[in-house]
Amino acid sequence: MPHPNSKSPFEFTGGHLCLNFTNTVDNRKGDNRKELLTSYADLLQWAEEAGVLKARAAVQLQKMADEGPGQAKSVLRTAVQLREALLCAVFSGDSAAADSGRSLFDTERGLRNVR
Repeated sequence: MPHPNSKSPFEFTGGHLCLNFTNTVDNRKGDNRKELLTSYADLLQWAEEAGVLKARAAVQLQKMADEGPGQAKSVLRTAVQLREALLCAVFSGDSAAADSGRSLFDTERGLRNVR
């Protein structure tokens, strides 16, 4: 959950939700790579700031995570794996991967309509 008096570590400059998600690593190819999703709370904060999770839901999910930390770690691990798969799909240059990337953008548009 975002802290009102602190600057967010996340940037939302990708133009698409999935690209913003791939941007949850700073300096990806540099010597000082910085993972921004180091905890389940970080994932919830990103989702809330990205507009895909309401504050109330984030609080409920954090309570559930506090009760089941192993499951929260598993969700975080899966989210990071998804992020890396998204990056590969979008930037591989492979036409099948490009089709997958377009499919991900279509899914994003659908998710935005559901909210």
